[in-house]
Formats: sequence, C-alpha cells, structure tokens
Amino acid sequence: MTNNRPTKTQIYYTHHLIKALVLVSLLALLYWPSILNLIYAWKIKPQCSHGYFIMPISIWLCWQRRNRWHYLTVNSSYLGFFLLLPGLFFYVISIVAAADTIANISVMLTLAGVVILTFGPAVFKAYLFPYLFLIFMFPIPDALYLSLTNPLKLFASSISTSILQALGIPTFQDGNILQLANFQMQVVEACSGMRSLVTYLMLSTLLSNFLSNGFWKKCLLIISAIPIAFFNNILRITGTGVLARWYGQKVAQGFFHEFTGLATFVLGFFLILGIYWLLSEKESEVITLSAF
Repeated sequence: MTNNRPTKTQIYYTHHLIKALVLVSLLALLYWPSILNLIYAWKIKPQCSHGYFIMPISIWLCWQRRNRWHYLTVNSSYLGFFLLLPGLFFYVISIVAAADTIANISVMLTLAGVVILTFGPAVFKAYLFPYLFLIFMFPIPDALYLSLTNPLKLFASSISTSILQALGIPTFQDGNILQLANFQMQVVEACSGMRSLVTYLMLSTLLSNFLSNGFWKKCLLIISAIPIAFFNNILRITGTGVLARWYGQKVAQGFFHEFTGLATFVLGFFLILGIYWLLSEKESEVITLSAF
C-alpha cells in the first residue's frame, strides 16, 4: 500500500506557509487604503500603468525558485521584528502625514519582516530578487518625477533641434518649444522619455534575472535601458519634426504622432531584447569553451 500521509518536512513547511499567509492577510487588511491608492495611481498616471503586472511577475519569479526549498534552512527568526516594527511605525507616519511614498516604504519593510519572521533570513536571501522587483509597482514620487522630467525635456529638445538643423530643416528652440517654418512643436511631459525609461528599466531588470553569470552583464543590461529610452525619445521628436516639415502639420499630429510613439517604444523593446540575446550568447560561448 502507498503511504500518502504527509512527511514531517511537509508538515513543517506547511505550518510556516500558513503562518505567513495569515500575517500577509492581516497586513493586506491593514494596508487596504494604501493598496487602493496604489491601484488608483496605476490607473491615472501613464508612467505607472505597468504596475498591474509587477505583482504577478514577482509571484511567477517566486514560483520559478520553488526547487530551492530543498536546499534552504527554514527557521523562524525574530530578526524580522527589526523590519516589521519600523515598517508599521512608518505606516502610522504615512497616515498622519498623508504621504503615499512613506506608505510604500512601509509596505516593503513589513513584507520583508514577515518573510524573515516566518521563514528566516536564508529564504529571504533566496527570494531577494522577486522581492526587490516589487519596487517597480510603486510610483516615482511626484517631486522627483518632475525634477527629472524637465531636464529631460530640455535635453531631448536640444538634441532633436540639432539633428533637424543638420538635416537641413530650419528649427529654432525656445526651451521645450521647437519652432519650424510651418509648425510649432512643444515637447511636453509625455515626450520627456520618463515613461519609457521606467518601463525599459523594469524590462531590463527582469531579463537580467535570467543571465546566469557575470554581475557586470546584469548591470550592463539594466543600464542599457537609459540610453535606449533617450534615443527613442529623440527619434520620436525628430521624426515628428520631419513629418511636419515634409508632409504638413496634420500628418505630424493625431494618429501618426501616436503611431510613431508606439513604433519607437516597440523598437526600444527589441533593442533591449537584442542586448540580452548578445549577453546570453557570450555566456554560451564561455560555457562551450570551458567544456574543452
């Protein structure tokens, strides 16, 4: 007869899992107002629209690491209180100050505290990447976002003006406004490149997880998102100027303007995939050479 009774190890893991689920459920009730504010930010802020996908991706990354349980030491650790208690304290401050950013920091601290409290530091270390990946679901603080957006608009405007002039298209720049002979183009917040930058950073960070060797390769892949976002943004602005010069103002606006934005975004997506593929190929070459 087959013995289907759970082993002591299975019972031990199940006990810790149930305890973690209970604590997470209680925290979800406590943080429910902050969760609703977070979902609202994903809805109204275009630069945060990717937030819907972060939690499912993080859960999937945890599932990919499920086999590591056989090699981990699972023990409750009271070290978790050193993160859990400050996290709850920060949450009280966020309520009093009505500061969503402090509430977001609180969420990360309390979540780390719960994991260490129920499973131990070894498990937290093994699942550190899915945990840190959750940072992408939080909006960039408005003050920081605006402080980055304005310089990027001016930078993109200056480079695009230089390119248009080099192409023989008379262009005059006044701040973030580009004046062509038959068209005035304003580089607004949506054209600053911040939206695509955050999304590209999320994508490159996710892909870096699948590079098995070389910390520098992971960093290179993540950092590559920055020039790609800038390049695509400048390409979009310049392309709009070229369309306006040769085909008129109507062509440079409306559908074609949105289409060029989508096309350049997809181009950046494939550029990041290309860099990931090149780095992966280099890993394969190293593995092949080391086998001889």
